[in-house]
Amino acid sequence: MTIRIGIIGASGYTGFELVKLLESRKDVSLVCLNSETSSGTSVKDLYPEYNSNLSFTNYSLEEINDLAPDIVFLAMGDGFAESARNILKCKIIDLSKDLRFSRDAIYGLPELHREQIKTAPIVANPGCYATGCILSALPIVKNELSERIIFDCKSGYSGAGRKPSYNNNPKNYSDNVLPYKITTHPHRTEIQKYLGFDILSFTPHVVPLFRGILCTTHIILKKTIQTDDVIRLYQEFYQNEPFVKIVNYLPEIHDTLRNNYCCIGGFEVDECNQLVIIATLDNLRKGASGQAIQNMNLMFGLEETEGLL
Repeated sequence: MTIRIGIIGASGYTGFELVKLLESRKDVSLVCLNSETSSGTSVKDLYPEYNSNLSFTNYSLEEINDLAPDIVFLAMGDGFAESARNILKCKIIDLSKDLRFSRDAIYGLPELHREQIKTAPIVANPGCYATGCILSALPIVKNELSERIIFDCKSGYSGAGRKPSYNNNPKNYSDNVLPYKITTHPHRTEIQKYLGFDILSFTPHVVPLFRGILCTTHIILKKTIQTDDVIRLYQEFYQNEPFVKIVNYLPEIHDTLRNNYCCIGGFEVDECNQLVIIATLDNLRKGASGQAIQNMNLMFGLEETEGLL
């Protein structure tokens, strides 16, 4: 079986990451790489480090239907997916926040919704911060051991996208750390909903790196738990998850650059009965495009790890 794939928003960071991950696969065919700003331009012209003969397109949604894709990835800004899903006649994975609270879409965190993803016509890919935060706290929350959770997160500037903004302007992030939306970031409500826990705080920051996320998770525990017991809890909870690594050291962004893993470690309990956990992931892989392909593999009955190892 060859899966016919369309990407809308292919020239952005997440769209280009999809292109890189999918082009070399023998079981897929890229039938359109839509980009409003780069239509007719070769991928190599926009990303000189990538050796490819592909070019960006700008088909209408109706024309994309005529190409008969099996699935379309929507790597567009917020607001596009709401209308596109009503026109496209194929499976959809949306990488924006549009459908993460929609009843028509399955939230695409495989560690939570693997079986539902397999039969879903529409998948809402999780946010990058939300992926790290949810995975870092999920075993504690599921075992009802938390009183309150504080997520302190750092991300590379690619998380702000290619469109010029304050947070991806080199003048602002160079030799600097940029806190933003310190109580109102939309990933906060996403984390609350899918973690199933409301008493939490979430503050993001941009650091002078292109890619990568580090989440420091502070969990105020209901009762005293020994560190060894916490580690065992996490190891058992994630023992069958191909892309979650429980490690016995403090994970760093380098551990997850350009791969689809989320590394979780640290696991120290202080004298205030506060458990501190460190989770890292690549915001363009497990935080976006890699996870989207993980979801696609599930939707088409493939090995979940196909093309991601």
